Amino acid sequence: MKSTPFNITAVVSGPKAEVRITGVIGWDTDSETFRRQIDEIIAKGITEVDIYINTTGGSCFDANEIVNILSPFKIKTCRGGALVASAGAFIACSCDTFEMPENGMFMIHKPAGGVSGQSQDLESYLKLLRDIEKDYKILFASKAKDKREFEKNWSGSADWWMTAKEALAMGFATSIKEKVVYDQEMTSLLKASGCPVNKLTILNQNNTHMNLLDSLRNLFGLSDTADEQAVIGRVKPLQDKVTALESEKAALQAKVDGYVTKEKAAQKTEATDLINAALRDGRINAEGKASFEAFFNSDHEGAKTALAAIPVRTPVSSKIETPAQTADKFVKMSWDELDKANLLATLKTSDFELFKEKFKAKFDKEYAE
Repeated sequence: MKSTPFNITAVVSGPKAEVRITGVIGWDTDSETFRRQIDEIIAKGITEVDIYINTTGGSCFDANEIVNILSPFKIKTCRGGALVASAGAFIACSCDTFEMPENGMFMIHKPAGGVSGQSQDLESYLKLLRDIEKDYKILFASKAKDKREFEKNWSGSADWWMTAKEALAMGFATSIKEKVVYDQEMTSLLKASGCPVNKLTILNQNNTHMNLLDSLRNLFGLSDTADEQAVIGRVKPLQDKVTALESEKAALQAKVDGYVTKEKAAQKTEATDLINAALRDGRINAEGKASFEAFFNSDHEGAKTALAAIPVRTPVSSKIETPAQTADKFVKMSWDELDKANLLATLKTSDFELFKEKFKAKFDKEYAE
């Protein structure tokens, strides 16, 4: 992919200078413009400089020149961007402190280069390259906490890639700050620079984490600089509230379950009583009992309605009158009522004396055959 153009600026910000270095390090012409800027700042009595670096590297010679130009500052602090590699790592480690973002990447290797010309030109360049390599090794070795690990990686020809945590543990970084967001261009740049796949996987995970953090910041109305602790500070009360609501829900559910259990027990008792009553009054038989028991289990109210709609069976015996009941009925009825009910013949047969009394009362004379 196309390399990012080199850009270096120096300005005064309050009591200190601010230098920003991005892109592939290397001046197309010379370094005098930057040197004049720094000289003017030093002339103002500024003794502290804060340097921001985000670079894949570049010219080791120009990086060395930048370090020399910045050497008059008594205090030099450095802040790394997403990537500080190669020549950029040399500048960063030349500072008093070097802070990396938690998901930043750091890479060092031996200086490399090439030149064309006559033998004396090649010999001169080779000597210069060896001198620069020596300077690089001395600087990085002075920072490395694990000298054996440093020698093992430096003696090889491969790039030595480190995460921010690894760089801090090794001594190249002095502190770690909050994560930065990687865009697709930065991820592609890292890949093109030779960043190992396992390191890129970590970065992608970190980037996903950062996107989530940004979403949570927006959700809770927090500033762009709010860290994870600030987000946790907003989430924790919500978690506590959820826990309290879950406890309240569990308590209410227990009450509801208790009510349901009691209601089911009451319905079972009621169903048993209603079914037994229906058996006694003849509305259902033994087979109907089993059917209604299943009906009550599935639809209690529906079963009640259906059972109540079945008429009570009237015994045949209740419809048969006893002789005494018949006689008493005849005594109370008049001749006309008996005639209308077609009961005169019955009365004559069953109680001839009463028949004659009714006849005399009606016609005011004795009955004669």
